[in-house]
Amino acid sequence: MVHNLVLEDMAPKVVELVVFHIEPLKQRIFLLRGNPQKFEWEEEKEILRVGL
Repeated sequence: MVHNLVLEDMAPKVVELVVFHIEPLKQRIFLLRGNPQKFEWEEEKEILRVGL
């Protein structure tokens, strides 16, 4: 039971980390490279958002 509570408490922090730190970093990297995979990342992000 304690383990589940810890995971539930951490979930918003993990989402915040991904959205505010990892996402901008990835976008910067994609812009520097001119990488077309940026669109794939955007689709994955939408799937993750719906999954939450």
